[in-house]
Amino acid sequence: MEKKELLIFWKQFFSDLILGTLKRFFLFGLLGISIGILGAIGLNVFFVQDTPWANWQKMLATGIFFLLYGFSGAFHGAISSLFVVADKKLSEVLEGLHDLLDLFSKEVFAKLPRQSKTIPKEELDERFEKIGKKFLEDLKLRKTIFGFFSWIIFWVILKVLKFLFLNDVLSELHKKPTAEVTRSDIESAVRRVSVELMVSPFRDYFLLLQILNFVLMLFTLSLPYWLFWKFF
Repeated sequence: MEKKELLIFWKQFFSDLILGTLKRFFLFGLLGISIGILGAIGLNVFFVQDTPWANWQKMLATGIFFLLYGFSGAFHGAISSLFVVADKKLSEVLEGLHDLLDLFSKEVFAKLPRQSKTIPKEELDERFEKIGKKFLEDLKLRKTIFGFFSWIIFWVILKVLKFLFLNDVLSELHKKPTAEVTRSDIESAVRRVSVELMVSPFRDYFLLLQILNFVLMLFTLSLPYWLFWKFF
């Protein structure tokens, strides 16, 4: 992607990050509350009403279970929504990181003298920092509170990119036997570094966390059923 396309991509990314997160948080929370209420209704119908308790005790127990089940469902639904958003946004970030790293790397080397065979790492650091700050200014994120938080997130992303550039990309370029660095060399180095990021297993952790959250929700909802079955 060109710089203009990247600016549009990241603006849309942060817009959806805020609104999309709130929307999924609400929907998953509502779904969790619904599941919790269904669990409380089942507990009331099959167990609480069959106990020898007085009517006021049954009503009190039912109210408590509705609150506990509703809160538990909302909690697990919210946690699930965060995992879904994190997994979705992480895949988008990886795609955006590749294009950003490619753009910044090309701009850094495009401004270097062609006759220079060795470039101090500090100079590359400074050049990359300037290009990153210019891109951050062009995004114009700090207009609202949400924009300010988006600015902080992108600032962290730039630091990650600089680390990847100064370490991984330069390491790949230093493996080149000749002294000159061409455009295709930069693209190849960025592609290798990006592929290593894409195949890293940390996205799989979100699936495992989702499964763990689902198992914990089932355990939380089924525990009162087991207690009533065991003791009443």
